[in-house]
Amino acid sequence: RAGEDALVVGMQCVQGGGKTSLVEALEVLFDADPAGARVCVGASIDDFYLPRAELDVVAAEHAANPLLQVRGLPGTHDMRLCVGTVRSLRSAARDGACVRVPRFDKTAFGGRGDRRPLSEWREVRGAVDIVLIEGWCLGFTSAASMAPASAPAPLAPDVSAALASPYLQPVDAALRDGSDGGFLSLYSELDALLVVRVGHPAAVYGWREEAEAAARAAGRGAMSAEEVGRFCDRYMPAYRQYLAALYEGYDSARGEGREDAAVCPRRPQLQFTVDAKRAPLAEGSAASVHSAAAPGSATAKRAVRAAAGLDAPASLRERAERAFSAASAADDSA
Repeated sequence: RAGEDALVVGMQCVQGGGKTSLVEALEVLFDADPAGARVCVGASIDDFYLPRAELDVVAAEHAANPLLQVRGLPGTHDMRLCVGTVRSLRSAARDGACVRVPRFDKTAFGGRGDRRPLSEWREVRGAVDIVLIEGWCLGFTSAASMAPASAPAPLAPDVSAALASPYLQPVDAALRDGSDGGFLSLYSELDALLVVRVGHPAAVYGWREEAEAAARAAGRGAMSAEEVGRFCDRYMPAYRQYLAALYEGYDSARGEGREDAAVCPRRPQLQFTVDAKRAPLAEGSAASVHSAAAPGSATAKRAVRAAAGLDAPASLRERAERAFSAASAADDSA
């Protein structure tokens, strides 16, 4: 691909599933490719959160919305910066320009986080062959994704009845943003998509507690199990709303996105499922997003608790169960 634009590959997996570790491993493997070293640059959508002051504005503007009081959900990212950075990394294959990739400090301001100063951003110099952009919500699309992306807000369809929680309305609006520099612009930059599937998004509870428990044992600052539960609760409405459509957009027989997929239609795509230990499963194993049993049924409760991790504290498994009951998770936690 000498002289050509870099290949841009998106990667999605729920929080704690190993996205960052996988990207770091791929950077090393591409560099050591016996067929010729490839310059691979990884970036996380987490590094494109708004600066603290702007996050505070978002929280104030949505004071009654528990999903937007801290960073995390679509609507709290600087997507214009994200899209611009991806485009600059792509064109660096041709012009070899220096590209600065932002860094976000999640520990700043008591854990509320803030963008690091420009002097601490990663500098990428020279040609780039592959850009990997990963994120837990990468590939999520609006419940109104069939509407024209350019439709002005007054003409946009009312999607409130289709949302898993009324608190998702501003989140869905962010995903629906068709301006140059929104989520849809980022998706248009993707040449391929990699999706690491999970049998149930309740796995986030167990994986997050696993990481925090290790930090507590090492004497580092970490969340308690109760804080882990509240943290994870905030993301469950989005997983309930958007994850299934992302998984269903894959044509495994052709190894590409389905023709009607909202992200990367008819572009190369790979999806595979991992178990509770993050080990890949054989194709077709535990591929459903969640139990087909009716929400709140005994079967559904067992599936959620198992996904959250049998070694996780009982309180976390119970929170996960509530998050996927018939009632809105956001309503329960508000």
